[in-house]
Amino acid sequence: MDLFLHNKGRLSHYFKTIYRLLKIIDSSLSLSNQEKMFYAKIIRSQLTDYELLIMYYNYHSVYANKSTVLIYKYNILKHIHPLSKIEFRKKYNITTENNYALTAFLEGFSILLEKTINQFCDSFDFQEIEEKHHSLSCIISISYIEKVTIKISCFDKSRIPEHFEQIIYDYLFDKLYITQFKAIDKEFASRQQAEVDGTMLYEYILNEQLIEKLNKDIEL
Repeated sequence: MDLFLHNKGRLSHYFKTIYRLLKIIDSSLSLSNQEKMFYAKIIRSQLTDYELLIMYYNYHSVYANKSTVLIYKYNILKHIHPLSKIEFRKKYNITTENNYALTAFLEGFSILLEKTINQFCDSFDFQEIEEKHHSLSCIISISYIEKVTIKISCFDKSRIPEHFEQIIYDYLFDKLYITQFKAIDKEFASRQQAEVDGTMLYEYILNEQLIEKLNKDIEL
């Protein structure tokens, strides 16, 4: 907020320009949805990581107004990594620069979440999906039997970042709700961790009443 207030003259003009460009694309009667997404991606590709971060906090503030709708529709903030956000950097002192293994893990986890959560919302059914992640020597499994359950099995404790269980919980909240511009007033997941024969097990059971589809690009 302080950053915006001290640079309001320059930043407000910048945000208005981005909004106007998206508005022109969105209101075009001659473009298909796929073509609109194509041109929105060109705008997105011109934005640096730092610009995206400034936009992220602006569009999650009282200054966002109606522009949030188009920012979300065209997935402009797609490429912001959670570890780049101030709240993660300050709370855990972890960034994309000082922990490449966790960065790579969360990038793969994000893709898996989008696939399974959206499949669940479309059909309320999916088989267990399992993926190996060598960066942290672990396996992620997401299943739906009675509840949507995420399990992470880590086989090398020396690779597990400090506060890993809480980081994943905060990441899930960020991915499922904050980045989707969704506000919730209930606990979104129960969680537990255990160690079995040297393997660290982390389990998160999602509250199905709060699960909604995750935003993704319109397919071209």
